[in-house]
Amino acid sequence: MDNSVYEITSPENLPKKPVTLSDETKHRMKKLGRDNLYYLCKVILGYDKLIPAVHMPMCEFANTVKATRRLKLMPRTHFKTTIWTIALTIQDIIRDCNVTILMVADTGTNASRFMREIQQHFEMNELFRWLYPEIIPKNFTKATWSQTEMIVPRTKVRREPTVDAIGATGGVESRHYDIIRPDDLVTEKCIRSDVEMEALNEWAGGLESLLNVPETGLIDFTGSRKKKGDLYEVQKKRYGDGFEEQEIGPHATKCGDMAIFWRRDIEEGKPIFPEQNSLAFLMRLKKWDPQRYHAQYANSPKGTGLNTFDDGDLRHWHWSPDGRMIVCAYEGEVFLKMHPFAGERIIVYDPSIAQRKGSSQNSILVLLKGTPLPFRIVLEAHIGHYPPDEAIRLLFELDKKWKPSLISVEHRGFQGAIKYWTAEKSEREGLPMPPIVSWPPKGSPKAQWAKEEHIKGCQPLMRTNLIWTHRTHTELNEQFEFHPNVRWDDGVDSFSQSLDYWPSMISEAEMMENVQTERDFIEKNIGVIPLFPGVQDVETAVWDEMEFLGQLNATGYRQHMRGRR
Repeated sequence: MDNSVYEITSPENLPKKPVTLSDETKHRMKKLGRDNLYYLCKVILGYDKLIPAVHMPMCEFANTVKATRRLKLMPRTHFKTTIWTIALTIQDIIRDCNVTILMVADTGTNASRFMREIQQHFEMNELFRWLYPEIIPKNFTKATWSQTEMIVPRTKVRREPTVDAIGATGGVESRHYDIIRPDDLVTEKCIRSDVEMEALNEWAGGLESLLNVPETGLIDFTGSRKKKGDLYEVQKKRYGDGFEEQEIGPHATKCGDMAIFWRRDIEEGKPIFPEQNSLAFLMRLKKWDPQRYHAQYANSPKGTGLNTFDDGDLRHWHWSPDGRMIVCAYEGEVFLKMHPFAGERIIVYDPSIAQRKGSSQNSILVLLKGTPLPFRIVLEAHIGHYPPDEAIRLLFELDKKWKPSLISVEHRGFQGAIKYWTAEKSEREGLPMPPIVSWPPKGSPKAQWAKEEHIKGCQPLMRTNLIWTHRTHTELNEQFEFHPNVRWDDGVDSFSQSLDYWPSMISEAEMMENVQTERDFIEKNIGVIPLFPGVQDVETAVWDEMEFLGQLNATGYRQHMRGRR
């Protein structure tokens, strides 16, 4: 729950009734408040800390996406409760005075706070009361008006109040609603206890039965991701399992019956709401309290399963006080101090033609090879959704700034056009042609590898603490930290290109020896050789996990052992 919403709704901050306004202006304002949630929030309800870049997409999603199951995920202190629970509930009442809404908070106390926030506008907001007198009770002392329920003037008889407020796992027997609005139900207790989380998930699974019409009634979840297997992950699977996720708007996707709005605190290296959360604050919280940071702000909880890399192996460099030298230090010990032009520099680029938020990202990394220690130092990381012409412009700027020995561009599909577009810009504007090469290089044994294999090829570098990024490289750092439990992995994928130009210290022969050792271990311990379908030479074969598992019976041993040796 965003506690900050209660700091801006004291009576003196509420909008005042205009002194001189025509009926035409009143009618226009009234209609805007009914149809435009952002206008209602900012102008009529007086939430003046909202800004268009962050909060207008949130409002547009709420107003335009008509799915009956919605999952709206935003970081803490970004006014998600203000917009999606307080203001949206008020707008629902404006649109239909006969509506019945169940508001659910993590506790009954917080649900009552939501109720008081809404009731303040009905009781004290002069502008709101002037615009919508038809839904203002004539006498609050005689109306049903408490911390747990409220009824506005209606034109139909309904058993349920206009708004009911309860805490999660609370009972509402014999009541049914048009809209159910759960807000931030995952508590610290649920984060710490799988038993508590399971109980919450089970209770939330019964919400559909509280709708007047389950097929058309709205269940409107608001919150932020807290951990793997939390309420929001379960709800997404409940309504979207087996469906492909499709983009439906800014920061919004649809998966089966579930429409999802999702943003995190930092995008493309910058806080989305710096007026409320500075980059320094977010980085400090991530450093000293990473569990809280990922649970409340990143909106992308750390995976509890096996990750590709151990995040404890990633190192971070910083600039020297004079801003001229790269300093690679860890726990007070300086391992390397060098000028960025003292070592070889390359640029790696994984292009994406799509600019939509749900598609893959562009990733351009500037890499420095340390000397005398062979560190892989990421000087700059540009990861995000931006058009090809902007990417081309950035390549020219980085080429001029860093003078790399090569610019490696992944050559797949449309990506092969990058070199042509670059040459065209060079000729048109009289600029030096950047040293672009296609990746993978001709004859590379990695040409047929899948993306996951390329990324895993960076593991030896990570395990030996050779990868150094800057702490401000937020997207790249989190891809290293969470892979494969990430939404996008274009940053680590582009980094893996560097292995063809700066091979890891482990040789191909050593890698094959390790693979054979792993096979021997499997054979010795469970009595089965990993087979590769249709391939005689197992040394060059591709591992097929399903084929391997198919050889096993319920006890974990191969089904037909005769003739194996």
